[in-house]
Amino acid sequence: MITSTANARIRYVRSLQEAKVRRQEQCLVIEGVRLVEEALQAGVQPRLVLYSPDLSGTPRGQALLARLAALPGERWLASEHALKAAADTVTPQGIVAVIPMPAAPAEIGPLPLVLVLDGLQDPGNLGTILRSAWAAGAGAVITTPGTADPYSPKVLRAGMGAHFHLALFPDESWAQIARLVAGRQVLLAEARGGTPYDQIAWAQPTALLIGSEAHGAGPEARALATATVSIPLAEGVDSLNAAVAASILLFEARRQRQ
Repeated sequence: MITSTANARIRYVRSLQEAKVRRQEQCLVIEGVRLVEEALQAGVQPRLVLYSPDLSGTPRGQALLARLAALPGERWLASEHALKAAADTVTPQGIVAVIPMPAAPAEIGPLPLVLVLDGLQDPGNLGTILRSAWAAGAGAVITTPGTADPYSPKVLRAGMGAHFHLALFPDESWAQIARLVAGRQVLLAEARGGTPYDQIAWAQPTALLIGSEAHGAGPEARALATATVSIPLAEGVDSLNAAVAASILLFEARRQRQ
């Protein structure tokens, strides 16, 4: 059992909380039973797993450990103290795993709904949007430089497994984004002045652009957009949270496609 917070594996896992190290190692850290279960369900094979003695005390934990035992990769029992030192959260729920960082696909393909996020900096909002994109059936999410890292611990937690079901294209240039969304209507979400969201023909191939919480979409996003879309709000309300607005639009697209 690993008990020391100075253990090399504990320090390695902790180092992956930094974006620079994640990029260098091409690995990321997931915490908690549910996220590890989602990763395994998606066919991801952890490279390193740290787990607490308490994990084997529940049927769900026992089942998870049995699945992990059938896979290659390191598995180490760790004390609660050591596990907390490796984790980003105060209570890592008994298990922390290092998994390979998914490679961005070369193309989006014929996916009917694509989400483009321009400069969203709040990790919680980004994770919530990814979860909504998965739930609404969007197949791909593209982010621009300046957007929060989709593989940061907070985004992974808020995404609740969405990362394993979406094609993610992080930090793409606008030239690349234009190529990826070619052939689709490109809708820019605006707080006001756009076509009401329920009057948009979402059934056709669509790329939805969501701008930053503080400043909205940048000039590149506006240049790429073929139309703007808005959610009518009550008098006196300036705007919606980016994650709330994105979710409403994504589920209207899903409603029209059903």
